[in-house]
Amino acid sequence: DTSKIIELQNRCFALKNNIQELLTLLDKTYPRYFEMKYKNDSPTIGELQNAIDDKTCILEYSLGEHTIYVFVITNTAFDAVAIPKSIGLDQIATTFHKSIIKIEREEYVRSSAALYDALLRPLEKRMSGKSRFIIVPDGLLHYLPFEALISDLPSQKNVAIDFSALNYVVRSHEVTYAYSAGFYLNRLRQKSGAPKREKSFAGFAPVFRESDGNGVFLAKNASRLESDSSEFRSISLDGKKFNELKFSGEEVSAIAEQFQKQGKPCASFLHGNATEENFKTRVSKYSYVHIATHGYINEGHPQLSMLLFSQPSDSTTKEDGVLYGGETYNLDLNVDLLVLSSCESGIGKLMKGEGIMAMTRGFFYSGATNIIFSLWKVYDRQTSDLMREFYHKVLAGETLSSSLRQAKLKMIADQRTAFPSKWSGFILVGN
Repeated sequence: DTSKIIELQNRCFALKNNIQELLTLLDKTYPRYFEMKYKNDSPTIGELQNAIDDKTCILEYSLGEHTIYVFVITNTAFDAVAIPKSIGLDQIATTFHKSIIKIEREEYVRSSAALYDALLRPLEKRMSGKSRFIIVPDGLLHYLPFEALISDLPSQKNVAIDFSALNYVVRSHEVTYAYSAGFYLNRLRQKSGAPKREKSFAGFAPVFRESDGNGVFLAKNASRLESDSSEFRSISLDGKKFNELKFSGEEVSAIAEQFQKQGKPCASFLHGNATEENFKTRVSKYSYVHIATHGYINEGHPQLSMLLFSQPSDSTTKEDGVLYGGETYNLDLNVDLLVLSSCESGIGKLMKGEGIMAMTRGFFYSGATNIIFSLWKVYDRQTSDLMREFYHKVLAGETLSSSLRQAKLKMIADQRTAFPSKWSGFILVGN
């Protein structure tokens, strides 16, 4: 139908013009957003090599139907490696993720070693001498903490597995993540171009203690989420209140005390003071911002994923106590590190060409340089222990990636917290 074809071609032309007009408007009105979102200024291999040190290796993965392509970049070499994709790799990755969450010990060991063989062992010669990996994942790899892969199976069979003795990747390497190599380079440039700031800390922990009464869900929020309870993943036992996070307040207070002992600026917003309004208006004053709360995801609609703050006592307040993913793009952040100490804070919708579209994206757009987030539902007490040790190392002068690694190693050394579900859920995106 020639007339129909011409009609559709004209419509397509008009729509392309509309897109271009919108991009021009964004470029003029919101230049910073436009540059981060749309500017296609891919770095050269040489620029990346000049930016990293001799201990760092960038591993950028691309999953094909039958082949895994890995771009391996060091300060002196660049290789594009094609690895045959083993049959059942997707299932192995799913088993690995599930086994950590459900504490299925034998399944974890088998799948972890198999993933190491598939994703890292073919690259060992090219990674030789490197102690820091920058992982750029693709597809389902976004859900995997590479530091929890093990390079070999336990030598003794039919014996209880000693998880404090396994040869995890984190034992020998710092591991951080990036959405792309260009994203990582921009983070480095942002850090080097910014004036050095004094370390300062602001922590938020609503806690949702019963006696505080700040964990009762506002009616308008409850009705909004109850319309799709399968996405909300259980508010609490009765669907109207948030479960108390009794260690979250201790976590924020203990970290703030560490900063205070060193004479560094710090502020703790606990219980009723951990409001959405305080977060939005106060965070830009601090270099490290820490949110210890409930987090919930909506994988189908990432803009509706949320972090929960202290719930207001009535519905007349400006903020509703729920920070949605869609709101994070409009914040005024100027933080070196944002820690989302909550459940599944890095999970969202997997989009081809974009990776995971989660709450973290909005925070990066709003000015966060580095973000630590979780890949699954995390334990209240163990999260508190991990975070305290992490900040202890940061204040001792260690880098963010080194601090997170050492905090995880401390938990591995303790038999009670050695299984990866206790320590591998939090990962660092940035530098």
